[in-house]
Amino acid sequence: ASTGNYVKEYREELPLVALTYDGFLGGETVVNLDQTPDFNLSATISSDAGVYPIIITQVFDTNYEIVRENGLLTIEQATLSATVGNYNKTYGEENPDFEIQYTGFVGGEDVSVIDNPLIAITTADEMSDVGDYSITFERGTDLNYEIVPVNGNLEISRANLTATVQNQLKTFGDSNQDFEITYSGFLNGDQESDLDDIPTVNTTATTFSNVGEYDLTIPPVVDNNYTVTTVDGILSIMKAELTITADNQVKQTGVELPDFTFSYNGFKGDDDASDLDELPVISTIATAVTGEGEYPIELTGGSDDNYEFILENGVLTVFDFLPQSISLPSISS
Repeated sequence: ASTGNYVKEYREELPLVALTYDGFLGGETVVNLDQTPDFNLSATISSDAGVYPIIITQVFDTNYEIVRENGLLTIEQATLSATVGNYNKTYGEENPDFEIQYTGFVGGEDVSVIDNPLIAITTADEMSDVGDYSITFERGTDLNYEIVPVNGNLEISRANLTATVQNQLKTFGDSNQDFEITYSGFLNGDQESDLDDIPTVNTTATTFSNVGEYDLTIPPVVDNNYTVTTVDGILSIMKAELTITADNQVKQTGVELPDFTFSYNGFKGDDDASDLDELPVISTIATAVTGEGEYPIELTGGSDDNYEFILENGVLTVFDFLPQSISLPSISS
């Protein structure tokens, strides 16, 4: 008498075990035996994966010596798929919590029955560069389930960084200073020197550019971990101070007024009076016949795009008789 061997998956229905016989004579069958053989199987539908004996009960018969050939029931693991899915995060952020989705639990079971639960892991952390990182598993074993892991992907995207050029002032004729860039958005202790492409500042203004406002711009900046947004600044060029002084003059009463002249202090570069847009007007209240005394030589008006005029008046000194120098011969003793 033999039961044969059987295979089933964890939590499947038990197979129908049938006894087979070999050796009956004269057309006899199992109904001719004095005792009908049976079998015992300790496994149930909820038994763990493993191998279970199918044991035929011992029976006796007058005409036959019954040889029992016991069988085996092999309960195989059910297949359980574990999927972690795909995730996104920004450079500098902590990793998200990875959630594992299971497909294939049987008999109303859930993750709580797994002997050694899966843990989703990745080599990436908040310091990792922008890029794609595999999400894999560690551990993950169970007596009743063959766990098939499906890896995921963690995509780290660029963080936003703003680079702003600070506004600056300078005076016409002065050299451009070093332009300052300030940043908002650095992470992980990063600083300007960590950027793949160090930002620079461009302007059309030079030392002798005319008074006015000039854009301070940053060319496009490319970096692996940051999307860099640039904010332009303004370079304001102010007028330089130019002191214009009316030269002092002397004349005698009755003599025509002299030609009044200027002196300058503060020209930049190779500039001179010919570069000024409008010279100031020079005048005095004195006339050719004005009597002895001191009279202001006044400067008024005048303008220039690049210079702020500081006007300083002079003095016209009028004498009735011009002072003369007399040279006396030396007297010897």
